[in-house]
Amino acid sequence: PLSDDFPDPVNLAAAVGELNEAQLTALAFNHRPDVLALQRYASAETDRVHGAQNGTRPNVGFAVDTDSVYLSFSRNLGSDTEAGGLAKARASEDDAILKLRQLQAQIRRDLFQQLRGLRSSLTNCQALLQSVTLLQQVVGEGAERARAGRTTWQDYRDTEHDFATVEHELIAEKLQFATDLAALRLSTGTINLNGKFSAAALAA
Repeated sequence: PLSDDFPDPVNLAAAVGELNEAQLTALAFNHRPDVLALQRYASAETDRVHGAQNGTRPNVGFAVDTDSVYLSFSRNLGSDTEAGGLAKARASEDDAILKLRQLQAQIRRDLFQQLRGLRSSLTNCQALLQSVTLLQQVVGEGAERARAGRTTWQDYRDTEHDFATVEHELIAEKLQFATDLAALRLSTGTINLNGKFSAAALAA
């Protein structure tokens, strides 16, 4: 059946229960290529600021004779240009840091929603699994009860219909669980390229 290709919510229930937002956020910040790229970009811009700051500082020298120590201060002729370079470097650094913080904030919001959705899907799957088990038993006994005249065949057919409906709902909820789990792995930068999912890996 198609549902056999989905990750099993029952087997993953314990791992999903161990997931928390702080853990997932740290995982995303350490694994997502876009976060890592912005971190490197911000770091490079900070290095540019330091370099520009060094270019605007005066050069200090000293000389020693038998009686005194003389200090000398000098500035480069292009100090105004260098000051402009420093301002530009600082603006670029601020922009890089802002972009990084905005991305991190978006990741936190996404993870909050996705984790809540995953837990909701898991709860729904568990409830539907219980309903399927109960209805399966009722359907199994229904034909015998109808033949014995203890219930009508219409009641039996109605129960079969209810069973089929709940089975379809369970398949749909398993698909939702798989979708939520895949979205969570994508948001944390831990999507498995072979197509398999592992909540246990997220919880590790």
